[in-house]
Amino acid sequence: MPDHETDRLFVSELCALARDKLKQQTSRTGALDTNTVGVMALDVGMGAIVLSSGRTSLWDAAIAVLSLSLALAAGALSLPGAELTGPSTARLRRERSTSDGAEPLEHMLDGLEWHVRANDRANAPKNMLYRAALTLLMCGFILELIGRLQ
Repeated sequence: MPDHETDRLFVSELCALARDKLKQQTSRTGALDTNTVGVMALDVGMGAIVLSSGRTSLWDAAIAVLSLSLALAAGALSLPGAELTGPSTARLRRERSTSDGAEPLEHMLDGLEWHVRANDRANAPKNMLYRAALTLLMCGFILELIGRLQ
């Protein structure tokens, strides 16, 4: 049977892992937002190229796909991302004073675990919209290339 000190050490290590995961999630959200702005800029640039190249057989399709890509990228930017970085220290102190004998590390681990799950839920739709916008951007690019080759 493990002793109390081993349990504390294990919970402490889990807390450190959860804090690292939270940092990783928030930095990924920032990178995703930056990439999404890049996709929007490419959508506008490709749209300008398509419009300036003159009307081709695939002109309408390319413009529609690029417009949809731009709209999805804007939607991805408007969604909240991973903003939770861990439980507040004030709440942890309050819980410690009213705890029923549970360790403060256990409370912290519960809070960190909840925040990791909440951040995962917040990033999922953002990530999906970004990938869809990027895919449509590539489709618009391919349509423009095919239109120019005809």
